[in-house]
Amino acid sequence: MLSYIKGNVLAKTQDFAIIKTKEDVGYKVRLKPIDFSCLKEKEDLELYLYSHIKEDAFDLFGFKTLEELSFFETIISISGVGPKTGLAILCLGSTSDIKQAIQNKDTSYLTKVSGIGGKTASRVILELQGQLATDILGDNSIDEKEDALCALLELGYRKNEALKALSKVKSSTPEEQVKEALSNL
Repeated sequence: MLSYIKGNVLAKTQDFAIIKTKEDVGYKVRLKPIDFSCLKEKEDLELYLYSHIKEDAFDLFGFKTLEELSFFETIISISGVGPKTGLAILCLGSTSDIKQAIQNKDTSYLTKVSGIGGKTASRVILELQGQLATDILGDNSIDEKEDALCALLELGYRKNEALKALSKVKSSTPEEQVKEALSNL
């Protein structure tokens, strides 16, 4: 799987850019329209990539930051949301704006994307709220609760369920965190 590319912009169209690496290989990479507006031909560029492989295609989607790539992968993990729709969702605004709309259960925000109706928007919000529970835990808490999270995943709980349960935990040791989280599940 390709996950990173560095090169310069050989050409660009409305939907994609061709990035030429120093080995003289050109890769067709899809980007958000806002990222296209900043591109100039022959300009150096570094992108994190998501590789989408199916029977009849091999598509690359490029992102300027790992945070964007990670959020994109979270979005497309939802049943019925493919990479093109995921990219369109990212075009709605910054990742923090999109996460805020999801936390506020704002379906009208997501229905601005072509192909997403009220039912799909509700499903996206429902599934992403659990996956965005890592934001509730905070960065330091995630490090402290990583062992407990791994233990809950080993026990067969889904990541979003485990994160939600751990967000309510006040214990300090991983063993106590797991016991307290299990009582919250």
